[in-house]
Amino acid sequence: IHVGLNRVDGEYELIFQDDGRGLIPARISEYLVSKGLYSPDQLSELNDNQIVMKIFEPGFSTAEQISKDAGHGVGMDIVKQKIKDLGARLRIATRKDNYTRFCIRFAV
Repeated sequence: IHVGLNRVDGEYELIFQDDGRGLIPARISEYLVSKGLYSPDQLSELNDNQIVMKIFEPGFSTAEQISKDAGHGVGMDIVKQKIKDLGARLRIATRKDNYTRFCIRFAV
């Protein structure tokens, strides 16, 4: 995991990046359909970015097994709300089998 803080255009950007498998829209879609949260038709109307943003919905988790650290579907919805509460902006970049990067930009 890489964590960085940069000053960009008078704001700060906090970056978290892993070297994992990336956020895969097809896998996210499969989960959403399997849990009955969306139909395939509903998801077909969304682009890959919109599907990736579904990870921030309450209850979302792609963990195959529940452990003390994963699989409860609690977390990313809270992260998104805290970012919003701070007046910050979130950007996500991801590449299959390579990385996921979360950039949080905020003014000080």
